[in-house]
Amino acid sequence: MAHSAMSPKEIADHAKSGGFDIPEFQRGFVWPPEKVKSLLDSLCKDYPVGAILCWRSKEYKSAKLALGTEPEKVWLVDGQQRTTALCLLLGQKPYWFPAPEPWNTLYKKCNVHVDLKSTTDQVELSLPNPIVERAAHWYPVRELLQVKIEEVPAKAMELLGRLGVSPTDTAELGRLMGIINLLQAALRREIIVIEIGHDPVDVAEIFSRLNSAGTRVNEGDIALALIAVRQEGWVRDQLLPYLEDLSEHGFGFDPSFVIRTMVAVRKGVARLKDIRPDFWEKGDEFENGWQQTKNAVNNVRRILNELGILSVGILPGRNVLIPLFYLDHVHIHGDAAKLRKAFIWLLRATRDGRYSGSAITTIDQDLAAITAASDWESALKELHSRLEVKLAFEPQDTLLRYDEDGFLRLMLYLVAFHRGAEDWRTGQRLGFDRSELNEGFRPEWHHFVPRGRLKRRNPRPSEDQINCLANIVVLSEGDNRRFSYNEPHKYLAKYQIPDERVHQQLFPDRSLWTTEKFEQFVEERSKLLAQGMNDYIKSLEQ
Repeated sequence: MAHSAMSPKEIADHAKSGGFDIPEFQRGFVWPPEKVKSLLDSLCKDYPVGAILCWRSKEYKSAKLALGTEPEKVWLVDGQQRTTALCLLLGQKPYWFPAPEPWNTLYKKCNVHVDLKSTTDQVELSLPNPIVERAAHWYPVRELLQVKIEEVPAKAMELLGRLGVSPTDTAELGRLMGIINLLQAALRREIIVIEIGHDPVDVAEIFSRLNSAGTRVNEGDIALALIAVRQEGWVRDQLLPYLEDLSEHGFGFDPSFVIRTMVAVRKGVARLKDIRPDFWEKGDEFENGWQQTKNAVNNVRRILNELGILSVGILPGRNVLIPLFYLDHVHIHGDAAKLRKAFIWLLRATRDGRYSGSAITTIDQDLAAITAASDWESALKELHSRLEVKLAFEPQDTLLRYDEDGFLRLMLYLVAFHRGAEDWRTGQRLGFDRSELNEGFRPEWHHFVPRGRLKRRNPRPSEDQINCLANIVVLSEGDNRRFSYNEPHKYLAKYQIPDERVHQQLFPDRSLWTTEKFEQFVEERSKLLAQGMNDYIKSLEQ
C-alpha cells in the first residue's frame, strides 16, 4: 500500500477536478451540516480526522455517475463523507455532483460562520441561522479561506470596521489576523491518504471490513458493494434509476432497503449476511429476483396510493412494508381487494410496534409464516395472531400528544383522506399537490386553537393538552404558518374558509371554536375522531 499526505485543500481540489471519483457501491453524501462544522473544528484544533482510503484500478470503471472515460481511476473507498464536507467548506463542488441540486441546498446549509469575537485558543463556529446571519460579529468561513496570505492584514482591517473597532487598535487587529491564519492553516493540515490497487472483489471485502464494525454503513450497503464489483454498472443503470422513479412518486427508499426487500422477495429471509455470495452474481436468479421485487413494490405502492399513502414519509416506519411486499409476491400478486385487507394488518402491526425492536429477527419470523401459509387469508390470519393491540379507538386515544405517536397522526390523515377532506386555503383534496399530480404529499399538522393563544390563557392548559391530537388539523405543506396566533374564527374568516371544509375533518359545533372553550372543544372532537377512525377501519374490512 502506498501512503502519502495531502492537505484538506488538495483533497478538495482533487474532488473538484475529477482526480477522485466515487464507485457506484458508495452511498451518497449523508453527513448533516453539524458534522461538516465539527470537521472544521477538528482541523482547527489539530485533532486527527482519519486517513482517506483510495483505490487505483485500470479494470473497474463503474462510477456512481457515468461521467468520465479515464482508463485508470482513483476511487474513494473510505473518505467520501469527509472529502465532500471539505468541498462544502471551501465552496468547491465535487466532480461527482453534476446537478445543481442537492449541491446548492447543501452549500447553503453548510455555510459555517466564525465568531469574530473569538480568540485563537477557542474559535467559535456556528451553522447559519437568522441570528448568526444578522450579527456583525459572525462571518462566513468560506470568505476567509479565500483570502490570499498577503491580503490577510487588509481583510483583518476590514473586519475591524465591521465590528466598529478603531483601526488603530493593534491588539484587535492582531487577534483577527490570528483567527484568519488559524482557519487557513486548518486547511493546510496533513491528512494521510492510503492507496491500494487490489482486485475489485478484494476491495468490496475491504469496504465491508472497514464499515461492518462501526455504524457508518449497514449490511445493505455492504451487499451493494458486493453487487457493484460483480455486476459493474448494475447499481448505476438499474437500481438508481428505479429508486429515482420511486422517489419522484413519494417513495424515497434507501438503496439498502430495496436490496433487503429483493432478498426477502427472492429468498424469503431478511438477514443479508445469511445470503450466499454467488446470489449477487449476474444470472437468472438475481435478474428474476430483481424483476419480482419491482413487481411487488409497484403493486403495493399502487394500493397505498389509492388509500392515501402518497409518501412513504407518512408511515411511522418502513420495515412493516417488507412482509407486505413478500405477501404480495407469494400470495396476492397485485389483487387490489386483497391488498386492502392486508393494509389493515399493516396498520395494526404499526400500532403494535411490531418491527420497532429486533426488526430483522421479527421480519424473518413473519416471512417464514407467509411462506408456510397455503393462501393469502391463512397468511394474514397468522400474521394477525402475532399482534397484541386491536384496531379499535376510544376518545382518550385522541387526547394523546400528536407529536409523540406517529401512528395516531397517520390515522388522522387517513381519515381525512378517506372523507375527501379539502385543503382549507385552496380547496384541493388533501394528498395532492396544486397540479393534481402525486409527487410525495407530506401533510403538516396545524394546531386548530393556536399554541400561542393557549399559552397566554389563564388558566393555561398543559403542554399535553395543547398538543393533543384532537387539537390537530391536517393541512398541505406551507399552509400551517398562515393559520397561527389568531382565534380560529378570525383566521378562518380572514382566509374565507367555509365551515363545511372544517367539518370534513370531524369538528364539533362552531360555538366551541374558541380559546376559552378549548377543553370542551377537544373533548367533543375526541369523540368524533375516535368514531371516524373506527368507521374508517370498518370501510377497509368491507
